[in-house]
Amino acid sequence: MLDEIRIELQQPAQEFKYAATRIIDESVRSIVDNYRNEIDFLKSSKQAGIIGVYISRAEAVGAFLPFLEEEKKEILLLGSSLKGLLLEFDTEYENARALLKRKNSDGVKIRFLLTHPIVADLRAKQENREYKDIGKEILKSLSTLIDDNDWKIEPKNIKLYIGTPTCFGIKTASTMLLNTYPYMKEAYASPCLIIKKPGYLFEHFLSSHFKAWDSSMAINIPKSITELENNLEHYANQIKKFMIFENQ
Repeated sequence: MLDEIRIELQQPAQEFKYAATRIIDESVRSIVDNYRNEIDFLKSSKQAGIIGVYISRAEAVGAFLPFLEEEKKEILLLGSSLKGLLLEFDTEYENARALLKRKNSDGVKIRFLLTHPIVADLRAKQENREYKDIGKEILKSLSTLIDDNDWKIEPKNIKLYIGTPTCFGIKTASTMLLNTYPYMKEAYASPCLIIKKPGYLFEHFLSSHFKAWDSSMAINIPKSITELENNLEHYANQIKKFMIFENQ
């Protein structure tokens, strides 16, 4: 008798449980269906290793500071002149510079791959720049890295790439900041990604971009950057001739 009463008392609770479970399952399926594209995007982003998207380089550099801080061995920086990172007064850049200088003093190898001035002016016209301006920026950055007492980067850790840049980048052992170069505007004002391994983007840019440091297109800087400075006019004239020929 007591068992029958207990069963009757439990029945409404069981029915409520089944009904609630069904409602929850249907709600979850509805949410998944409604946000399928977003869920698929999150999955693909995770597979790619994307952990952050930023509207500008300065914002991305600020977000990248913790990854620079945790790096103990080596940091590689690739760019055209690296003017923004080395010379601009934005708070994010100043913080990054201070951190990189400290890392360099602590024995972390900091390497830089800049564009060779001989090809720098190929970007001048499309960015509405005067010829030689980008070359001068590159020389200023070289002087800053080598001669500035706060940096004192060894010349062997700086190379010049004989090709126009396609993507500003900073690489640690596990993380990258990527800022692609658009045709019609400077890269620093363009969107950036921070990616982390494991992920296919990290592996792709490691082999197809950052390994440019080890390629035959990346050459050591001359013993004196005065040699480059003396040739800036010649470099600019050669590019001018090329541009005139191509537009005929």
